Order: sequence, then C-alpha cells, then structure tokens
Amino acid sequence: MLSSEEYGQAHLFEGEPSEALFEQLKHFNRTLPGGIINYINNSKRLFANSATGQSPFEGWQPQIPEGFTVDLENTNEVIDYEASGIPELGKCCFVMVAGGLGERLGYSSIKIGLPVELVTGTSFVEYYAKHILEYERRSGEEIPFAIMTSGDTHDLTVSLLEEKSNFGLPDITLMKQELVPAMIDSNARFSMKDGLVEAKPHGHGDVMSLVYQHGLVKKWKDAGKKWVIFLQDTNAVWFKVLPAFLGVSAKNNLLFNFLTFPRVAKEQAGCIVTMTKDD
Repeated sequence: MLSSEEYGQAHLFEGEPSEALFEQLKHFNRTLPGGIINYINNSKRLFANSATGQSPFEGWQPQIPEGFTVDLENTNEVIDYEASGIPELGKCCFVMVAGGLGERLGYSSIKIGLPVELVTGTSFVEYYAKHILEYERRSGEEIPFAIMTSGDTHDLTVSLLEEKSNFGLPDITLMKQELVPAMIDSNARFSMKDGLVEAKPHGHGDVMSLVYQHGLVKKWKDAGKKWVIFLQDTNAVWFKVLPAFLGVSAKNNLLFNFLTFPRVAKEQAGCIVTMTKDD
C-alpha cells in the first residue's frame, strides 16, 4: 500500500529492502496517531495548504490575552498572591519537557544534568526535585513528577535517576517521545538513510498527548490533583515565583495560564496571543 502512487513511498522498497525497514515501518504504524497512512495524508494536506497560502488560522484574529503583571517590588501584592498559592502546592502535578541534549550550550550530555550554578554543582533536575520535595513536606501530600524524554535523552535520564535514587522523589513517570519519519518533499515522501527511514523528534507539543496516553490525567484527577504545571528543562528562575503564579490562577479562577519572563532587547522570543473569530 505504501508503495502505491497514492502514498508515494515506492522509493523505500527499491533494491533489497531489509527486515529492519519493515519492522521500523510497523513501529511507526503502531506509534503514530491514526497510523502511518494518516500521518502521510495529514502531512500532504498541511503541505498543500502551505503552498496555497492557506493558514489554519484563516479568519482568526490575534489579540493580546488577558494577563496579570505582578509587581515584585510591591511586597504586599506578592505576599497576598503567595498566600493564595501555597495551599495549592499539594494539588499540583509537575511535567518537565526534557528531550534535548546540551550541545548548543557546550555540554556533552542531557540538559537536565547541567549545573544550575557552580558553587554546589546542583543539576537542574536535582534543583527541581528539591523544590518538589519541599512542597510535599509543607503540604503533606505526594506530588507526581513526569518527564518527557526523547530517543536522544531517555537512556541517559534513566541512568541519572537510578544513580541518584530519583533524588528522593517517590513518584516519577518517564514518557518517551517517539521519533517520526522525516520528509524530503511536499509529496510527504520519507527520507532514507542507511537503508532505514530517517526519523526526527516531533516537537514539544507531544507532551500533552503523552500525559494522556500514559493515563496520568485520570490518575491525577482521581488522586484529587487540581493543577498540572508544565516546565522547561533548564529554567530555574520560575520556582521563585511559582506560589504567586498559583495564587494568581486560583484567585482569578483561571483554567489555563502561562508564566512569562521578560527577554533582553532583540533576543528571539515566542509570543502568546488569544485567537478570536467572529462567532
């Protein structure tokens, strides 16, 4: 079926395709949402929309989202938000996106193993674990911690956690992000390398579906948890304001909230917007 003109993958089977290739294709079919055919069809549709200038946000307008700026110099305001946020700490679950290596930063291993600072050499993952353990101590509740790994980081993450006995945390779930077929053109033809389909990470957005696929949503809800906190693998600053952040969310009955940090001038940064439509 894949070799038919409709799906455009005949080049995969030229010459003597190996058993490893067929096993790889079966693996993709099991792990891709809707299977490998759905992946190809969806990719073709997105390529076609891009070629014609059709945007998935056609008809939508970006607007500045509702937000709250907490003045850290206003001690009373910060204390008020923290007072509302601290009782919520025991109702939290933490999810860390940790699929990257530290090569760009000149580090030879996983980014969560990087030191937060050089005096103690405390790694990012240990720094996070210490905060979660303190939240557990204060709240008297066990706080789940899930980590999304990738093919590049999974084994190294397992080794680090085993070596350090999970840094004292009793509940850590590892969710390995599967690689997906890379494509060489807008016809969604798969890239080949050394007789196999070349595979690449799919993106940070996979963390949402992985949390769901691992049954964590129901598990955490049944355990009485209320908040899921998604965090980057190397951002130590935000723990300083997490209680106030939770307080803002709780006091304003927010269902979904981002915590953002100012960037220096001309530094590349993402943008958060509210998308609205006429209806």
